[in-house]
Amino acid sequence: MLVLKILGGILIIISSILIGLIKAKDFEKRTADLRDIISILQVLETEICYKSNILSVAMLNCAQLKSGSNTASFFKRASELLENRDMSSEEAWHEAVTKNIKKTSLREEDLQILLCLGNSLGTSDYEGQIKNIGFIIKQVDGQVAKADAECSKYQAMYRKLGILSGIAVVIMLF
Repeated sequence: MLVLKILGGILIIISSILIGLIKAKDFEKRTADLRDIISILQVLETEICYKSNILSVAMLNCAQLKSGSNTASFFKRASELLENRDMSSEEAWHEAVTKNIKKTSLREEDLQILLCLGNSLGTSDYEGQIKNIGFIIKQVDGQVAKADAECSKYQAMYRKLGILSGIAVVIMLF
């Protein structure tokens, strides 16, 4: 009977540690997703400015370049919507972002910044689009700084909280 209690206690501690690690990993994922967005937006800027590609082709090229990234789904879906439907670029971007945001670790504040990008995509000349993309990159960069600060602050806390809560539960059960 004592062996079962010890094994149960070990399982409780291990599971609580894993929960803490998973929660801590979410902070890293958000930072990585934001950095991916910055790099994809820089590629989009290049596609529009130097290659003079139309928006749907530029977005598809961006998505293909970062195909392993969760955030590339925004650009791929927007490109598909622009090619296959009679939608404005703003409508396509809004739909692509709102439908695919759940695949990422991004938050509501990040969503609002991304939706702002759609307001000017395809509505101005390439210089205006480049300026807007640059502005959005700066905003996302600010979010990266916030996410890094949260990551360093809360990541260690969730790891320790997982360990300590598991030990606390085991102590209460015995």
